Amino acid sequence: MMSTEKLKTAESSSRRYPEFVGDAIQPIAELSTNTPFRNGIPEDGRIPQYFQAKLLIAAIIGQLGVGVPIPTERSLAARLGMARETIRNATEELIVEGKLLRKHGSGTYVAPPKVTDAITPASADGDNWSHGAKSRSFLFSENIVADRTLADDLGIRARSTVVHIEQLLTETDTPVGLESTYIPNSLFRVADNLRIAPMSVRRRLLEQCDITASRVDNRIESILATPREAKLLQVPPGLPTLMVDRSWFSEKQLGDKPKLVARSRTIYRADRTIVTSSVDIDSE
Repeated sequence: MMSTEKLKTAESSSRRYPEFVGDAIQPIAELSTNTPFRNGIPEDGRIPQYFQAKLLIAAIIGQLGVGVPIPTERSLAARLGMARETIRNATEELIVEGKLLRKHGSGTYVAPPKVTDAITPASADGDNWSHGAKSRSFLFSENIVADRTLADDLGIRARSTVVHIEQLLTETDTPVGLESTYIPNSLFRVADNLRIAPMSVRRRLLEQCDITASRVDNRIESILATPREAKLLQVPPGLPTLMVDRSWFSEKQLGDKPKLVARSRTIYRADRTIVTSSVDIDSE
């Protein structure tokens, strides 16, 4: 076990790290029984070493401020008396969870809080963010011929023309989402629908198609980023992401059903975003 004095010493600054680090490895199982989620510790108290390292590094993160670099793998391995590979595995999980942020060629830093994209009746298209400066940047738009799957999704005939619009969502200059929208070409009321400014799906339907959206169905699932998506979102390929698939319906009816007017698919960085939903429950 390393001495307390060594544990107090920061590698390149006067910042002091938690004094309890060296002694925290043994009582983790005891501490976990007093927490709501038991810290992920099994009832038998057998804790994988990488998970011990993860909890200890998380404790260090809690003592640092946003944007502060964490100690190097070598330093953490020496401080905690663990192999560098164990430290690396623990750090990778903390990066995926959004607690740490790796900057290539620079180092690993304490990440800022995640942004929360709330899906509520007041902000059906996910424009209600908890904090930060959210913006959209237009990537491209194109006319495509709908295959059978897309045509079925939009309730149109196969081989019909659809406008595909792609936008990048950013929060204080950090890419956090990639949004693709599909709207039948026949619904647009603008002369040149390929010269399109960045805007939300709901606003686009209203301003460019003269359609008021009355309902949005959301489907959320976890997927892995493709190489192209990873490059645009500035994350390693294969990083878990949250995919929100939205079906947009018009206030006008098509027979006895709402008319489907658009589909959108937004891929959010799971390490930087939390997606929430609010549902009003009618009292009986």
